[in-house]
Amino acid sequence: MAAVGTGVIILSVLWIAAIALCIVLTKSTSARKMIPVVLLVVIVFTLILIFLPRKDPGEKDQVDEDYDTTIVSRTTMLVALSLSLIIALISIFILHIMEPIYARQCH
Repeated sequence: MAAVGTGVIILSVLWIAAIALCIVLTKSTSARKMIPVVLLVVIVFTLILIFLPRKDPGEKDQVDEDYDTTIVSRTTMLVALSLSLIIALISIFILHIMEPIYARQCH
């Protein structure tokens, strides 16, 4: 798994919450003028988190020499299962949801 820091997680949660709040605010005519304020606050918090990091960039993390040797088999299995899921969903959609409705024959 990729080493993602807490700052990236905080930024993603912050932006997801801001986008959700903007979507909610668009439904109300009186609250639409709050959308730029929400975006401005989120941009300010983003700039603060980007320009004031907690860790010195020169510091190096401890490197573990532990490697995952099963990554190829896991990735292959994930791709195969994903493709089979997509094919199954498409076939369900075509064969069951979009069943043709035949007209009666006129005599």
